[in-house]
Amino acid sequence: MKQFSLTKEQLVEALHARGYESVNVRQITDWRTRDLLPRCDVRGAGRGRSLGREESSWSDGQRIIEQSVWIIELLNLYGGYGYVYVPLWLLGYPVNLDRIREALSGPLERTISSFERDCTSECNMEDVLSDAAYKLAAKLQTEESEIVHVPADAIELMLNVFINPDYDLTDHGAFEAWQLWQEQCQRLQASWSRSSTHIVAADSLDSLLNLASKVKQYLSVAEIKCAVDEASYNDLREVGRDIQLMRRMWSMFTELLSRKMRDDIYLPQDLILRLALGLGRIAIYVDISLRKNGYGPDIDSLLRDAVRKLETAFHEQLDTPETLAAHAG
Repeated sequence: MKQFSLTKEQLVEALHARGYESVNVRQITDWRTRDLLPRCDVRGAGRGRSLGREESSWSDGQRIIEQSVWIIELLNLYGGYGYVYVPLWLLGYPVNLDRIREALSGPLERTISSFERDCTSECNMEDVLSDAAYKLAAKLQTEESEIVHVPADAIELMLNVFINPDYDLTDHGAFEAWQLWQEQCQRLQASWSRSSTHIVAADSLDSLLNLASKVKQYLSVAEIKCAVDEASYNDLREVGRDIQLMRRMWSMFTELLSRKMRDDIYLPQDLILRLALGLGRIAIYVDISLRKNGYGPDIDSLLRDAVRKLETAFHEQLDTPETLAAHAG
């Protein structure tokens, strides 16, 4: 598609044509002020003495229209500007890195403060997290998709590993609950498949304990927040390059998954989008923290191998090099 320039007024017209009729120039200006849209990169030409300049514009009009559509949809999905920056970044749009750092750090700070605020002399952190886990589990039980019906004990385990610095990893009952949920997910995955699928055994208690220990060391909320706050612009740009690879893998993975799932399986689009963006945010947190702790080369190697394996599987399943090339973009 041929690239074209776009002014704010033209952007409003384009969005109206797509059905977003409530958008106006003032709103576009607000998005720009909040760094949801990039600055105009084409300066308006002069009109002569005392007549000022023509309106500035964006050189890549199509991309700006698409980004604006996503801004609207994400605001509808999440309800606040602060929740839009990271999803836009995950979707491949340029976002001010200070905004990204703030959007990544803020939820972590609020999470830590919220749980610490609820702690008292009679109710320690583990008690607070247990109460939160059972409330969340009850809420998840109301969702249609069984895959999010996570046992309360498993949620409590996750919360303690990520949030509680004093958690000693000795609650074997919680690890067994996690194993049960793993098995449930495996059964659901098998039931969704068009063909017979071998159900993989859940992780052993020893492997889960080892994983939990590593997570607690490098991926606790406090550790991740420290890594995010200390991340330089170059660190964030490096994560941005990783996001490009992850987005490419996600595109191929979802295409492969859609071909394996039975036709009668329906997953709500907003659930899929929330899941994808939620996993993307988690991946960013993991990436930043592990790179801070010296695992950058391992991440680079892992991503290269994962892309190569997915490309191989994608090519074997679709047997169309043209489709593979299209997804590489």
